[in-house]
Amino acid sequence: MAQLAIKGHSTRGKEVIKTLEMLGGHNNSHNFLGGTEYNYYYIGNYNTISCIPKEKIDNSFVTFTIEEFIEKYPYKVGDKVVVKGLSKYPKSIHFMKWFDNNIHYSFDNETWFLPSALKP
Repeated sequence: MAQLAIKGHSTRGKEVIKTLEMLGGHNNSHNFLGGTEYNYYYIGNYNTISCIPKEKIDNSFVTFTIEEFIEKYPYKVGDKVVVKGLSKYPKSIHFMKWFDNNIHYSFDNETWFLPSALKP
């Protein structure tokens, strides 16, 4: 399974880091700001937010710009959504994570949904 990496952005670097934090990156011990466009940021060992130069990116990574990521995965922690076909009442997303080369969302950390199963 490939590792998710998001390209740094000169004006939206904080959003890059915030996105990784929502995905479980709890340790930014190097205080990365996400603003270097020549680097990609990802969640490494022990949920550490890590950085890799773009020339070292290989096929073990799935890469996105922040714009591409938001377009493909529009929901974030705290958003209220409805699961298609299950409920007409909105639920708040509490967890999101990358696995099986896709973002999955959860309300309870037990049942996970792809973005296509949700609607605002």
